[in-house]
Amino acid sequence: MNAKSKITATTLILLCAGFTQAWAKVPEPETVLYGKIIHRAHGHELRLTEGALTWTLRDQQGNYFVRETMLEDIHGVFSYRVGIPHQALSSGLRVDTSVVPLGLAESVWEFVSIEVDGHPATLIWPETDFLKIAQNFRAATHRVDLLVSFDLPDEDGDGIPDWWEKQYGLNWQSPDGHLDMSGDGWSNLEAFLNGADPLRDNRAPLILTTSITAYGESRNGVWLRSIDADTPPQGLEYTLTGLPGGGYLYF
Repeated sequence: MNAKSKITATTLILLCAGFTQAWAKVPEPETVLYGKIIHRAHGHELRLTEGALTWTLRDQQGNYFVRETMLEDIHGVFSYRVGIPHQALSSGLRVDTSVVPLGLAESVWEFVSIEVDGHPATLIWPETDFLKIAQNFRAATHRVDLLVSFDLPDEDGDGIPDWWEKQYGLNWQSPDGHLDMSGDGWSNLEAFLNGADPLRDNRAPLILTTSITAYGESRNGVWLRSIDADTPPQGLEYTLTGLPGGGYLYF
């Protein structure tokens, strides 16, 4: 072997070494979780768009992965998007501890906890409570809607959250929970606690339940939410005008 060929061979070895080093960590597309976060209290619902979401996962070997993101208003529909970063896991490759490895074999990551501003969030059924991670599932996207229930800001301390008072044009900076805006006998605070509209005369019976969702092979109770400020529950009568499509109703 002459000098020229020796130099060429040495250069080739160095180039290969550099190539191996550069590709020791192979990035993969993220697994994406997204959805609504609904706050429920006293029959009222609010889609949250502010706050911090913390999502903790654990695999079958006891390894934990924590991802944090800020809530946001996404297209006026959703509340969050969480991207779970990956790197390819294969022979000769290294993976950062800051990502979830994406191997050829399937791994299962359980949802250990989900919190919004430190408060627990629960999955809205029938969403799954785990992820299957593998190279065959790369770039997967999962919609997972969440439910929370905790005290929201109440600047004037009248027992009514600010967002609800703003929604109905009430004074959220000065206590007005004792006022009766519609003259139906319910104060603003009572209207909030009863899941009612404070600007409506709630003496006229109103059914708030507009639909009931029953998933395949399941049975759901027919729970109706009604409002009537001057009639006790036993004084209300309900009339069934039609049967559900694609299902059965049992008495």
